[in-house]
Amino acid sequence: MAEETLVNAALTPEMRAAGEALVRELDRRKFLAKAALWLYEAEREEWRLVIATPQRGPKRMYKTVQQAIATTESPIRLSSVTVRDTNHPLIRALSSSIGRGAGVSGTRISRNGVDGYFIEDAYIYRLAA
Repeated sequence: MAEETLVNAALTPEMRAAGEALVRELDRRKFLAKAALWLYEAEREEWRLVIATPQRGPKRMYKTVQQAIATTESPIRLSSVTVRDTNHPLIRALSSSIGRGAGVSGTRISRNGVDGYFIEDAYIYRLAA
């Protein structure tokens, strides 16, 4: 009998709103967030806010994210944020399969396979090429 994995940690409305506010603040700061999404990591049983940018310098990128978190008085902790390059295989797979454009909106995907990646749960704000 197949065992079904269930998401134990809920993505709350507050988390979704905080993520959107953070993405908008990063836009205001001219941080090129080409992709932004909450991604549930089942093995850690936690949600991560993944932000993908073509900009270089991880230290500088994380500093900008930290400043944006402080400005928005966000409940998001920097330790819950992952900054990726737009060429990361997962970001490329999602962008080519689900691409949402440059605006900020919310789309939920659950228990979905995308180009060899299994997405347990995700809430997507932006997936621009």
